Parts: sequence; structure tokens; C-alpha cells
Amino acid sequence: MGLFGPSKEFRERTFTAPCTSAEFLHVLKGSSDYEGDTPFGVLLDMAPQQNPPIAETVYLESFTSDGFVIAAGNRVKTLWRMQLTLQGNNPVEGTFGALNVNDERWFGNVLSMNAAISETVRRIGGRTKRWPI
Repeated sequence: MGLFGPSKEFRERTFTAPCTSAEFLHVLKGSSDYEGDTPFGVLLDMAPQQNPPIAETVYLESFTSDGFVIAAGNRVKTLWRMQLTLQGNNPVEGTFGALNVNDERWFGNVLSMNAAISETVRRIGGRTKRWPI
């Protein structure tokens, strides 16, 4: 945790893109991060887990047509929860940020997610708004 709350990787980011929510999620699933990995490819193929897993990992907590919640942790402790919220259609207004941060372990996954969302916005022809660097 930073002196004034969570590290910048966990801070809210906003964007707009000229597409529907469904189109954005489709492109996001295949978008890569700075290392060429697709962090949402596997996560968005998972079934949402109603209960946290027994072993610490990153998992899909919930998924709707307007976004999702990804969490890191296990049954004993939730490290963090990140939420993507999409509103409107063509353009879609999006927000991605932490719902809660108890521990910043696995933050590399959050870095990858931020990069993939930025790449998705760029590929669609949208623009980022508030985007901590």
C-alpha cells in the first residue's frame, strides 16, 4: 500500500470507446499486455466462482454484459478485487479500478490488466480519460 492509499496500479482508470459493451468485451478478451500475454483471455473463459478457491490465485468473481469483477486471494483472505464497469453503447464509457485492496501481492496481474484495457481502447479507436501513469 502506498502512503496515500493503494499503489497507482490499483487506482481507477476511465475511458470511452466507440462500440457496444459486448464488442468491447470481445476485443478485450484477445488484447495483450506489454509482454504479449492476454490476461483476460483465460479469466473471461472461466465460470465465475461464487466462493473463493482454497488455494491463493486470481479468479473471476462475477461477469455480466456490463463488466466483471476479478479477485485475488483464497477462502481465508481476499488480497484485492478489481472491477470493470461499462455503461452505454456506442460510445461505451468504462471504468476499471479496485473495489478493495487488502494486500498488493499479485499486482503484476493488475499491471497486465491495465495494459490490456489500454490496448483495447487504442485498438477500437477510443480514448483514455483519467489514467494514472
